[in-house]
Amino acid sequence: MDKKRLIFLLSICFLSLGIYAILSFLLKFENGHSIAVFAGFFAAPVIVLLVTKQKKIFGEFKGWFWTLSAYDILLFWVLAYYFVAPEKFAFLKFENLWSAQFLLWNIFTAMNVMPVDYFSKRIVQHETEAIFGAKIALALQVAVWCAAHVPEFLWLNGIMGNIGAGVFILFSGIATGLAYWKTKNVWGMMLGHWALNMGIALVANIF
Repeated sequence: MDKKRLIFLLSICFLSLGIYAILSFLLKFENGHSIAVFAGFFAAPVIVLLVTKQKKIFGEFKGWFWTLSAYDILLFWVLAYYFVAPEKFAFLKFENLWSAQFLLWNIFTAMNVMPVDYFSKRIVQHETEAIFGAKIALALQVAVWCAAHVPEFLWLNGIMGNIGAGVFILFSGIATGLAYWKTKNVWGMMLGHWALNMGIALVANIF
C-alpha cells in the first residue's frame, strides 16, 4: 500500500469536507450551498493538486462518447417520468429561458453538480485506484457519489418514489464511475452532469 498517497488523499478529503462544512454554516442564503460545494469539492482540491504539482489534474481529454453516453441514459430515465407526470417537475419552471433567473440557475447548478464529479472521480476514484486497485476505487466512488446525492434524493423521491430514487442514484454512481474508469475524462463527466440537469430543465420548460 502506498501510505503517502493514502495520507495525501485523506488530507484532501478532510480539507474539502472542512471547507464545505464551514461555508455551509456561514452561507445561509439561497445559493450558499452551491458556493460551499464548489469551494470545498472543486476549488480546494484543484488548488492542492496544482500546488503539489500532481499530474493530470483534469484527467484525459478522450472517451467523450462514453462519458456523455452515461449521462444520456440518465437523462432519458428522468424524462420518462416527466412525460408521465409533468406536474411533478413544476419546480423547474421559469418565466422564460432567456431570463436572468434561468441564467443564474444554470450557473449555480453547474457550481453544485460539477464538483461532485470532480471530487468523486478525480480525487476519490483516481487516487484510490492507485492505492487499492480499480474495483475498490469504483466501490468507494459509488459510496461517495450516493452520499453526495442525499439532497437530490429528497426531491427525486417525489418523482420516482423512494425505491426508484435510490436505484437511480446508485445506478448513476456505477454508470458514471465505469465511464470514468474507462476514459479518465473528468471534464466529460462534469459537463455531462451539468447537461443532464440542463436537459431536464429545458424539456420541462419547452414541452
